[in-house]
Amino acid sequence: MSDYVTKLTARRKLRSNNKSGSLIELRKSFKSDKSVKSDLKRSTAFVKRLKASDKDLSSMVRDSRTLNLLRYTEEIVSGVVECRCKPNEIEQMGELVEALESCYEGFAKSVVDKCKLILKGKDVLITSAPTPKEQARLRRLNIRLVVEMMSRGLVDESKFLIKHVNKLCGVGVEGGTVEDVQQILGVSKQGGVDLIGTHTRTAKSSGVELPPPELFVPDDSIGSAVMSAYAKVKVGLNTAHVRVVKMTRRAEKDRGLVGKLSDEREEGLKKANTTYENLKKTVEALGEALGEDKIEMREVEDEVDEVKKTGLSVATKHDAGEGELGPWEDAEQKRFYEDVPEFLERIP
Repeated sequence: MSDYVTKLTARRKLRSNNKSGSLIELRKSFKSDKSVKSDLKRSTAFVKRLKASDKDLSSMVRDSRTLNLLRYTEEIVSGVVECRCKPNEIEQMGELVEALESCYEGFAKSVVDKCKLILKGKDVLITSAPTPKEQARLRRLNIRLVVEMMSRGLVDESKFLIKHVNKLCGVGVEGGTVEDVQQILGVSKQGGVDLIGTHTRTAKSSGVELPPPELFVPDDSIGSAVMSAYAKVKVGLNTAHVRVVKMTRRAEKDRGLVGKLSDEREEGLKKANTTYENLKKTVEALGEALGEDKIEMREVEDEVDEVKKTGLSVATKHDAGEGELGPWEDAEQKRFYEDVPEFLERIP
């Protein structure tokens, strides 16, 4: 847990240095460095590597300080925004943006402006239009990238971030629903204690003395919005848990009666379980990021048949009041079993 505190301290120092003008001095040093080369082949390769899914971002950070990439900044901005990386590589992507900002003034601003357009649903990519699933993934990575750049002190997009997170969390709208739990999780994990105002559950339970928050957004509105969203999704998770348990139990009962379920019903049950497990994983990760206790799922009582409750009984027309179906599912079934003709009278 000492690594957690060390990393947090280092990030705060980095943010302070970048805001106090250290990037200006680095930029001056880069411009006066005669070893920086304008190499067409290496510069083109740099852009191609950035757009590849399997790239070494650490080596790209080093190369950015030895190449003159001024003519390629627009392509590089698009490559960064396309975020062909994993969520846990966003920190390295932020490091690359910082390195390029230390060479070319305004680079980080260009990246964040394009990220904002994507988060607003605009199609600004150079490549072919992404599918809805790819668009969702892109938005989740871009919001992480915006938060990462703010955490590093490269840009200040507090107003935009507060508005966007409030929208995601359904804040300020009566009966507002949570739009995208994955984006909220990304904001919480990428920003950490200095954005949401609370340490993780693991950090809190470590017994190590933890430093207080140093928010890089003016107030605690981000943390309040995320906490309100977490309260909503916890309720939704418990509701989904009850529904899936009941569906599973009914399916098991029906398999015992008829041997198997229809393919359509089996597929529906599998899909419901997968959706629930994905939601559970995300909500539990959000709870960890917010320092909340683990969620306890409600116990689901067994559905008991009337026969099991009261024993076998025979309903008569007299027992079932007028307009009641008694033990029958519908009026047609009731007529089938109760309106039995007197077969002896029909024997010739």
